[in-house]
Amino acid sequence: NDMAEAAGRQREAVDMVSTAFHEMVATSNEVARSCSQAADSADNGQQQAREGQRQIDEAVRSVDQLSEELTRSAKDMTQLEKDSAGIQSILNTIRSIAEQTNL
Repeated sequence: NDMAEAAGRQREAVDMVSTAFHEMVATSNEVARSCSQAADSADNGQQQAREGQRQIDEAVRSVDQLSEELTRSAKDMTQLEKDSAGIQSILNTIRSIAEQTNL
């Protein structure tokens, strides 16, 4: 009788260990899934960060190019102003000569 009770208790203990083991396996699988999802999210975040950096680099290049074009335009406008002043001076000289010669 004692042997049967001991065997019964041992069986219950084995059942409890088996149940606990299955629960641990299920928990481990859930942790593994969560880790996999976290890794996927991290990869996605890295990809988005790289794309963001690429877009920022492109924007910086565009701003640099625009700055160079504006600098060239400013130089061209300064030269145009000088050329216009020169033309105005020539026209004034022609008018002065025309007035003196009654043309």
